[in-house]
Amino acid sequence: MGGELDSVVRNVAYKKKKEAERRYIEAFFQSRPDLQVGPVQDEEEPDFLLQESSPMVGVEVTYFTAEQQKWESSPEEQDSLRQRVMQIAQTSYKEAGGRPLEVQVIFRPDCRFRLSKRRAPQLAQELADLVLPQPENISLWQQMPVDTGRDDLLPPEIEGLSTLRVPTHEHGGWFDQPGGWTGHATKADIVRIVAPKELKIPVYRKKCEEIWLLIVFRPVGDSTYLRPPTEPLPFSVATSFDRIFCMEPFGPRSLEVPVTRRTPK
Repeated sequence: MGGELDSVVRNVAYKKKKEAERRYIEAFFQSRPDLQVGPVQDEEEPDFLLQESSPMVGVEVTYFTAEQQKWESSPEEQDSLRQRVMQIAQTSYKEAGGRPLEVQVIFRPDCRFRLSKRRAPQLAQELADLVLPQPENISLWQQMPVDTGRDDLLPPEIEGLSTLRVPTHEHGGWFDQPGGWTGHATKADIVRIVAPKELKIPVYRKKCEEIWLLIVFRPVGDSTYLRPPTEPLPFSVATSFDRIFCMEPFGPRSLEVPVTRRTPK
């Protein structure tokens, strides 16, 4: 019974995997209609074949995953630190006698501005001090955006800040708006994703004469997201793949990574 259940689970997982790959390959050819020759056939190793192409092309689909260094905090820890900053800032503001406010903060969506446990209390105090001075004539329910055009005004981790006058502290709250770490993949990132797929190229070439690798960049959760490399790409990748593409499925948008061909070992 257990074996049959495991088989059902594996079949469901496999079906979902192929459905996702089909969506991504369709999005890819939507972004590059010039590349599609005839229907796209589902396969295994590689994932798809363009049977009417000459030479026959195979496309392997893989996903970009960011490499987390040991010294980097996780997305969950970053979310927790942001909430901690807002809680400490709100408490400090109230203790300083600030008038009731609702505060909205947008943290910079850039991995260069990750928060640390050491930095969080200091940032919270800077935030509280920033919103403490309020005009005397501010009306109830009046929104007061802080000038985001002044780099000398906001802490480096924050790109947007606004306040709303409310009747009591219970009516207000201090919130960080959803955001995410963003950045662009580098040559090292692409090489890291390509390397394990290189080992399968001899198997792929048993079914096709030309093999492409499609790297799909999917948002991961709400906090961590690296985008494809910036264009024009300042690098090429030494590989046995004939062509390499990076794609953001939402759009969709794709770009080709220049390759330097090498013979498989």
